[in-house]
Amino acid sequence: MNANKGTTSKRLTPEQKAQLIPYLVRRVDEGATRQELIEETGWSLGTIYRLLKSVDATRTYGRRAEEAARLAELKQSGKTTKELAEEIGRSEDTVRLLLRKAGFRRAPRKPSPAGVQVRDPAAGRGPLRAGPERDRICAELRRRYEEDSATVRQLAEETGYTYNKVHRLLTMAGTRFRARGGAELTLQAGS
Repeated sequence: MNANKGTTSKRLTPEQKAQLIPYLVRRVDEGATRQELIEETGWSLGTIYRLLKSVDATRTYGRRAEEAARLAELKQSGKTTKELAEEIGRSEDTVRLLLRKAGFRRAPRKPSPAGVQVRDPAAGRGPLRAGPERDRICAELRRRYEEDSATVRQLAEETGYTYNKVHRLLTMAGTRFRARGGAELTLQAGS
């Protein structure tokens, strides 16, 4: 059903709405995807969504609730997000979204090695404000980088911070960075 075919107006007429809304509701109940609705009707996703919302029929586009329930069962069996995405033919981001809707949360990060506890998990994310706590973390990261030869990437994985944040903290601590491959950077006279 393409209610848009042969029309010159970009607005839906009341007659078109009267035909299109029951059709959309039926197709959503049958499990049609967003892309299928767009292709079948010739209207934009926004228009389709507004029409469904006008009759309180958004129903998460059919299969979402069933997919979330199925993913929850599969996740409990120990499958990874990547495996789940491949199995149902969706992206990993969509699988994460559906799992969150089903009540799943990401697993907590692995504990950091001794002395590098960077934040209290209960405190959540947020900026690491200047002060004694940040100074302690900077010093510990620098010690691990210089004495234990840990890489910035390893420190990022261990602490849960991003690569850039670890690099910034090491810079604040006055760390002398190694060149790629492990050699220490040195400045040559006259260069």
